[in-house]
Amino acid sequence: MHQNRHKKRETCFTPHRERIVFVLCVMSLSDTTTMEEKDDQYLTDVLSYSAERLAKEPERLRVELARLEKKQKEAAIKNYRAFLAAHSAYDVVRDRVENARGDLSHVARDALPELKKSCRDFAKRTESVARARAVNQQLLNRVPGDISDILEIPQTQEQCGRNGAYDEALDLELYAERLRASVPDVPVIDDLRESARMANKKMLKKLLVRLQEPIQLPECLRIVGHVRRSKYFGNETALRRAFLARREVFVRNACDEVRRWLSPYDRAKKLTDVHRVHVFDVVTQYRAIFSDGDDTNIDTGVTASNNSNSNVTADESAILLSVWSSQRAESYKKALDETLQRVDEGGALASVFEHCEYCGNSLARVGVETRPLLREVFEKHALRIFEDALVAASEAFEKSLSTHRWITYDLAAGGTTPSTESDATNKDANGEYAPPHSLLEHAPVAAFINGILAAFNEVRLLTPKLRGCKKPFARSLRKTFDNGRKSLKHRDTTANAELVASASSGHQSSYKKKDAFKDAVDAYESVAAPYASACFARLFSSSSSSSSSSS
Repeated sequence: MHQNRHKKRETCFTPHRERIVFVLCVMSLSDTTTMEEKDDQYLTDVLSYSAERLAKEPERLRVELARLEKKQKEAAIKNYRAFLAAHSAYDVVRDRVENARGDLSHVARDALPELKKSCRDFAKRTESVARARAVNQQLLNRVPGDISDILEIPQTQEQCGRNGAYDEALDLELYAERLRASVPDVPVIDDLRESARMANKKMLKKLLVRLQEPIQLPECLRIVGHVRRSKYFGNETALRRAFLARREVFVRNACDEVRRWLSPYDRAKKLTDVHRVHVFDVVTQYRAIFSDGDDTNIDTGVTASNNSNSNVTADESAILLSVWSSQRAESYKKALDETLQRVDEGGALASVFEHCEYCGNSLARVGVETRPLLREVFEKHALRIFEDALVAASEAFEKSLSTHRWITYDLAAGGTTPSTESDATNKDANGEYAPPHSLLEHAPVAAFINGILAAFNEVRLLTPKLRGCKKPFARSLRKTFDNGRKSLKHRDTTANAELVASASSGHQSSYKKKDAFKDAVDAYESVAAPYASACFARLFSSSSSSSSSSS
């Protein structure tokens, strides 16, 4: 069976395959010695053979050849799988070698130029780094002190600013500036100087914010001194404007913080007090800090201040302060005007006016006069209160005309009736300006005069000082009397119609009502109007110190 399987294996080989197997076997079994060495050795051996041995040598070679061929075939049959695997491995190796040759060609064609360029760039960067290192080394040799401490100057400045060491922070910026001057064209030093400048700029902004808070003169002096030394502003004028602008923010915030839930009267007085105190402080601080405005020859415009940094003349300094004072006064005037809109009593308005007069007198000592500016506001509101009182008098008069029963009064025996002439002089036992007694016979006219006197009493404390109110008051009073006259005329028309109706029915009382109404009209024209005119003249008299009483 073994022989049959062996024969079957032999029949599986074609002549071509057998040749391949034979070649592989020869290659695998060949000795390491070269063919030339074997030929020389064999030739030497043959020359040493005898004739008989030489005669048998061809046969022996044939037998040996057959044996070797058989042995090769057996080896090929036994190891044919290894030979086939080796052949496959050869093909794989050959393909991979071809792929490697193609990759190497691609690398040589594409990648190598890029690699060369990258290497050249790297060499250039290396040279620049080497030069920078040499420059830095020279810088280290030229800069005094520890370089790490110098590079921490911005952080040190911030720490100084947080701790309030502002002079030290400014000294560090000055040191950075000098270092840049001594070591020019060095980017690190330039960046360091810029960082130091920005750090000080942030610190100075915080200092300027402090000017918007309630601070005293010594702290203002320190802050302005630091800002002036740093040259944060381009010139002295800009510094002064900035100082006034930030102090204006403080004053405005303080005025805005006045409690809005206070009554209008209390809020107006509180607002005036806050304005007076803070404006006085700001003006005092400005003149103390920027003192060259007071020590300057105004005619020549030459500054006589000890402050060498100031190049502002006295006129410019005075103009800056004057402009700020005017703006502040306008803001105060507007706020006061809004508050007084809700003040409806003349006495409260007079009290606020006196408070404002005291405020103006106090500020006038530092050259900030606000009293003339506020008179316009008080005149407007005094006129409003006066007109409201006159309107109330007119309404009461019209209501009384519509409800009054018109009758004539008979005087008791022995009594006397004040004459129209004596009533017109407004003289009575009660006083020179007491209401005429004859008006008691005419209740609507008496009520009207009471309303007029109430209006006079509302503004009597203001009129001696608010002279500009006289003409507007006179126009309002005249308008009120004209309206009263129109009301009387309308009532007269109605009374005539009633009289005609009553006459047709035979009632005699209508004629008495007509007479009573006529007497009231005469009293209105000849007694009430002159009396009101005399009281009005007395109201604006400089010597007026007494109040008018109501009947």
